[in-house]
Amino acid sequence: MFGGVNSSIIISGNPRLTSLGTAFEELVSLPSALVISDNGMLSSFGTAFQWLRTLSGNLKIYNNFRLNDPLLADWDNFQNLTCHAGVYQNDASMWCQGCPDWLINLPTC
Repeated sequence: MFGGVNSSIIISGNPRLTSLGTAFEELVSLPSALVISDNGMLSSFGTAFQWLRTLSGNLKIYNNFRLNDPLLADWDNFQNLTCHAGVYQNDASMWCQGCPDWLINLPTC
């Protein structure tokens, strides 16, 4: 595992992206925001964040669906996350669409 990165991870505006695959699977900590947005065909996180433990920035996961049909369902990919800085603007209905309560309500880092 390579630890963390020094800025936000933003995955946005990829209309044909279907999975994050193994892109960040060794990431343990992230000092800034995690933004996954406007990826209309995204249906899987893959194993991209399976080892992520701490997210010191906000969580923003929104507009990753086609025709109001949310595709993301594999939230267990974040099961090792122990804390984050909250959902952006404290509005999960807008900025963490489809996120399960256990992910939204994790303690603050």
